[in-house]
Amino acid sequence: MVPRKSNSDHSYKDINLKQTRTEQLSQVRNVIDEIEPCLKKAIGHQTSQLYLLESVSLGLYDEIDKLAKKAPAEPVTDLVLSQMNDVIKETKELVTDDPYVQRLQ
Repeated sequence: MVPRKSNSDHSYKDINLKQTRTEQLSQVRNVIDEIEPCLKKAIGHQTSQLYLLESVSLGLYDEIDKLAKKAPAEPVTDLVLSQMNDVIKETKELVTDDPYVQRLQ
């Protein structure tokens, strides 16, 4: 026969488990409180980078469009190619979860 566990054993384990969970929850809340300002700052920085990148890429597009209309037979210069590659690289770094952006070369 298996001996029965007493209620005091069971309740002692429940109390210990509850106390452990309460301490863990407190630790998690402390970590969240410490990380949250950093996360907000990072999101703000990323948002400002996105707006800046959007502005730069639209300006670059307009300039290339004007050049293409003015002299369509002219080859792309090294400077233009370098700037376009920089915009693509920075876009890929900023928008990591978009598979279409990640395909850009």
